[in-house]
Order: sequence, then C-alpha cells, then structure tokens
Amino acid sequence: FFSDARNHPEETERQRQRWVDELTGYLRECAEGAVAPEQQLDIRIRDVRRMGGANVGKTEDGQTVRVVYTPEIELDFVLRDKDGTTLREGLRTLRNDALLRNPREWTRDPLFEEKRLIRAWVEREFGPIEDKPYLDRTPA
Repeated sequence: FFSDARNHPEETERQRQRWVDELTGYLRECAEGAVAPEQQLDIRIRDVRRMGGANVGKTEDGQTVRVVYTPEIELDFVLRDKDGTTLREGLRTLRNDALLRNPREWTRDPLFEEKRLIRAWVEREFGPIEDKPYLDRTPA
C-alpha cells in the first residue's frame, strides 16, 4: 500500500481508500484520453506521497516550525500496440520541486497537486488528452 496511506494513522481505512480510488480513477481517465484506442497502457502505481505538512516544534521565541512535503508519485508503465508489441515502458517519479517556490493556488480539491502531476506526466509522455472536456487543465 502507498507510503502516504500507511503513514497517516488519523485517516480511516475508508478515507484512505477514497483518495486512492480518486487518484487512480483520475489517472485512468487522463490516460484513456491520451492513448490511442488500439493501444493498451498498463500502469502500476508503486508509491504516493501526498502534499502535506506537519508542525514539528517551536523555536525559542515561540514560532511554529512546519515541514511541508511536496507530492510525489512513483509509477511504472508499459504501452503496447494492438499486437502486444511494447512501444514504450519505464519507471517514472512524478514531482514538482518548484511547488515550494511557487505556492499552491487555492482549491477545494485536496488532491489538486497530485492530479496536476498526473495530468502533466500523461501529456508529456503520451500527448494531449482528447475527448475528456471534464478533465480541464486545472483540477478543481
């Protein structure tokens, strides 16, 4: 199971499963819009570390010290043609190290940054996402 799901004891199993299902569903939808219908794309998500932070203490003058984690998704994939021939495969680690320098825009979606990583990777790896108008450029 993903390290972020294992490392958040305050989340219930149901809450964990909900965000895992939402991320995998979003990945599936993006991939379906970018890969040709006659091709098959198999993706295995190896690990997810969601964006978040933790208060780790206080300074001598009482200021709170907070550590912020940028999201990171590790996955591997195989893209095959209709005959089963491997066209492309690999292991990718998706992250946005610039996120801490460019603060996150406000959104109600707690998986906004993770979805942004997924969409950017799919478009970079396989091309534009077609026929999915509800998957707009910025997840809400």
